Amino acid sequence: MSTTGTPPSSSQQPSSPTPAACTPGGNEMTARYLSLKEVAKRLGVTNAVAYRLPKPDALIESTRGWKPKTIDA
Repeated sequence: MSTTGTPPSSSQQPSSPTPAACTPGGNEMTARYLSLKEVAKRLGVTNAVAYRLPKPDALIESTRGWKPKTIDA
């Protein structure tokens, strides 16, 4: 009996591959944002909060993040 062209049963389905971003050396790049402390260091100041900063590029709950090019502009 030939099984060519017959899809495997659900118990034989291969598991879905792990996304490249989750594997060491994967091809996907993780976005990197600067923290408030890193922004201050990049600007050469001790307290970036005292300055009028551009709108953050990322917001995770109450944590703001900026792309380096946003700060450098």
